[in-house]
Amino acid sequence: MIIEKTMYTVKCDGCGKEAGENEAIVAWQEEWYAEEEAIDSFGWIEITDSKEQKHYCPDCCEYDENNDCKRPKARR
Repeated sequence: MIIEKTMYTVKCDGCGKEAGENEAIVAWQEEWYAEEEAIDSFGWIEITDSKEQKHYCPDCCEYDENNDCKRPKARR
């Protein structure tokens, strides 16, 4: 029997890449777990302000030496 299931992934707000691309597992059954895996396993960052939540893949991040953290790369 084949059934339909809703699965979740995280999409980069910088380039559109999805977490887990080219990996064995690319989506998860729980929304919170997809976000956790993107951050913990794939090195993504989450930026939250009062209005929205954004996610960035490692290719769209850079290290901020002044604040000792990763941040989204400046867009050109």
